[in-house]
Amino acid sequence: MNPHSATLLRALATLRVSEIRFTITRDGDAQHHTTPRALTETSRTAAQPFPTLSVEDLFEAYALTPRKGDYTLRVADGQLAYEPIAPRKVAKTPVATSKIVRHRHVFARRHEKLAA
Repeated sequence: MNPHSATLLRALATLRVSEIRFTITRDGDAQHHTTPRALTETSRTAAQPFPTLSVEDLFEAYALTPRKGDYTLRVADGQLAYEPIAPRKVAKTPVATSKIVRHRHVFARRHEKLAA
């Protein structure tokens, strides 16, 4: 394990953090992420925002390149789990199958004026 990651894990264990989750929103850029949410040992049911964690430092400590997806750091194991985001399905546009209809312009007959 990298010494930087061991230091980070010890600091998180001191704060009684058991798990941290966040999402990277742009490939290769650790600056674009959601706010990390931490599960502590005292409140295992609700994750609390943990904005003081530097996601850039986390990737640097683990010597990883950030990829778009969900990340979970388990402090007890020291494991940083990655789950890619499922690609969105793109709806196909319906192809126009109707025939092109050409309308003839019909000129209206003018009524002739009758002489009075």
